Amino acid sequence: MKQIAYFSIFLALAACGERTQTASELLVADKDVDCPKQEIYLEDIADVDYIPLVTTDSILVNDYPPESVTPEGIAVRGGQPGELLLLDPTGQKLVGRVCRCGQGPEEYTVIYRCVVDWQRCEVYIADYTHLKAYDFAGNYLRTLLTKEEIPMPDIRNLNADQLLCARERENCETPYRPYFTLSKADGRVDTLTSIELPRFIASNRTVLSNDGRSYNAHAFLPL
Repeated sequence: MKQIAYFSIFLALAACGERTQTASELLVADKDVDCPKQEIYLEDIADVDYIPLVTTDSILVNDYPPESVTPEGIAVRGGQPGELLLLDPTGQKLVGRVCRCGQGPEEYTVIYRCVVDWQRCEVYIADYTHLKAYDFAGNYLRTLLTKEEIPMPDIRNLNADQLLCARERENCETPYRPYFTLSKADGRVDTLTSIELPRFIASNRTVLSNDGRSYNAHAFLPL
């Protein structure tokens, strides 16, 4: 009799587990299959250039990934909150510094997005509400964009006069144009009418890895 009761409980638990997995739409990812282990040998990366960055009593480089590495220069986070250090291509000479983190009208609360124009000697920093321009000495120049005009987009350097921006419209069910250019001089917006998305692509599914951790699955607009 006990064996029959135990067997009934086992079937009930199995059924509940099956219903729970179906309802939550879990995607199981086996990292060993999808991302097989690969051995890397020193000779495979021997042609990589290693650039030592200057560190002094007045220059402290943060361990954040560099904001940009170009033939014109290197932009890295500094040791102070909201500090951006601009170095020459060798990484040994400080050519600029922006540190305007705060709540004032000429400041930013956090570096959410950052673009450096080495030719104009200007830095474009976006927090979650504004996109502002600064010179290499850290002086405020102008505000190019506010959240009230357009939600803060992803930004990239397009050319000498413009930034390329992308905006997401979450839960949008109708076609829209996500990409636009932004004038570095006055913030004028020019929507790229030739590129249109049918709708914002999103997913409410959860990815469950084989180590028990779960992640939300979602889509975004890459530049």
